[in-house]
Amino acid sequence: MLFRSLVYGMSRFESLATGIDAIVADGRASIVSLSYGKCLLPGEYILQDEVDAGTLSFAAAAAAGVSIFASSGDTGAYTCHMFEPAEQRPTVTWPSCAGEVISVGGTFLETRDDGSWLRETGWQDYLVTGGGGGGINPVEPRRAWQTGGGLGDPSGMLRVCPDVAAAADPDTGYQVFATDPVTGIAGWQMIGGTSAAAPLWAGMAAIVGQVAADRGRGLDGEPGRLGFLAPALYAAAAARPDAFHDIVRGGNLLDEAAEGWDLSTGLGSPRLATLADALVSALPVLP
Repeated sequence: MLFRSLVYGMSRFESLATGIDAIVADGRASIVSLSYGKCLLPGEYILQDEVDAGTLSFAAAAAAGVSIFASSGDTGAYTCHMFEPAEQRPTVTWPSCAGEVISVGGTFLETRDDGSWLRETGWQDYLVTGGGGGGINPVEPRRAWQTGGGLGDPSGMLRVCPDVAAAADPDTGYQVFATDPVTGIAGWQMIGGTSAAAPLWAGMAAIVGQVAADRGRGLDGEPGRLGFLAPALYAAAAARPDAFHDIVRGGNLLDEAAEGWDLSTGLGSPRLATLADALVSALPVLP
């Protein structure tokens, strides 16, 4: 089984729910990367109708086995500050912090000279008010699968995010080769943000799917099919703590990273080989 990339687009006059519904109806994509976000203060910066429609679409996508990885935002625990500089209330990014979306937070990553992992901290930059998003969704209940150290009893509590994290600080970001739209000059440049961390996670999920296909495992009789991954990620973290780098330093401009799940980096960043083994081993062997 070979995974390939598809790009879905929609008019700026269409709702996000329309785009998600189109992806589900198309039926070809089971892993989606989404770098779109608004601050979640219903009635002020986002319409309740948009949230309601999106909630239904994300639930339908999850039921269809589609995993949507969405960026948690780049202004820490103050997403609305990005849209209104005078806004200082803690807020999360929608749809990243929606119930059936996998929210991807940000880290500052340090590597050794050989490129291997050295350490990570929750991304927060007070000088530019930058950082990985995270916090409490004020309108959605916590899903039953969101459990583990640092979360406590999920019964009757609200959805919190992020679920996972990856390198996002532009100082330790990603080298991309692109053409500057102003100068027309092509070259290497460093990018960052959780809008880079989310597609990284989507790409890693595709690798996990390939491993599953190679091992003859998958859901619904299809080699490499992973289904909605959020429950599996939390289950993997509980069964194989070494599947994630548990990040205990840094924060999101408000909440500090801590042992176990936290509001800055969620379950942490992936140890991909171990995480892939844990996720694939939980899938049924196909005849």
